Amino acid sequence: MDIRQLYNEMETLREKLNLEMEDCLENGGMSLEVLDLSKKLDELIVAYMRLEKSEPKTESNEVA
Repeated sequence: MDIRQLYNEMETLREKLNLEMEDCLENGGMSLEVLDLSKKLDELIVAYMRLEKSEPKTESNEVA
């Protein structure tokens, strides 16, 4: 899995988690587990963004 695919997977997870959070709110409240997962995912995305910015951009002849 390359770094771009990892980012795409995190974004997909974020979308799914947002749907779960909306469902929790509609049904009476947010569980601590959902809130914790959301926070951890946000931290992971921020760490990824910092990593991506710190890596030198190199061209590759690899096919995705």
